[in-house]
Amino acid sequence: MHQFADDPILTAGFEYWRNLPKEAGVPDRRDVDPPQMPRIILPNVALLEIVDDCADAQIRLAGQEFDDNFGFSLKGKRTSELTEGAYRDYMLGHVRTLVDSRQPIYSESAFRWDQGGQLRTRRILMPLSHGQPDVIAMIFKIQTWPREQMRGLPFCEAIAGGEPLSHSEPQMVEAKES
Repeated sequence: MHQFADDPILTAGFEYWRNLPKEAGVPDRRDVDPPQMPRIILPNVALLEIVDDCADAQIRLAGQEFDDNFGFSLKGKRTSELTEGAYRDYMLGHVRTLVDSRQPIYSESAFRWDQGGQLRTRRILMPLSHGQPDVIAMIFKIQTWPREQMRGLPFCEAIAGGEPLSHSEPQMVEAKES
């Protein structure tokens, strides 16, 4: 059982990715077909292109939940434009780990956001190739923003701006069926 088994959106997104055709162990971007995705995940899907040799990621597609929680459209933005300091390092560390391991990564965070204070989030990042099966070029990301307190993360008063309040260490997710 996965760490996110209690979240139907993360679970449905992971199952969708896990059932995509895989060449060299990783699905290709061309096989990601939004009309074939479970409807429950569509607002929570993002596709990111890995750029600058894993130094950044550019958001190619972001569902409505991203826009609603961040307060603006993320499409076309880079991680380096949206985050700074320790939180940017934390998220880009996920990208490097995903590329090196070729395995999904799950994590949870609570962080401050200038557009309204504190957000709590859970995410799973899953690798995609894009025309070259041996190269991880994109990330299929499912992210949720639970309104209740997250497991193991302390509640913190909302303060705009600054570093992450707390986050879990990224955890590898076994992609094979059990």
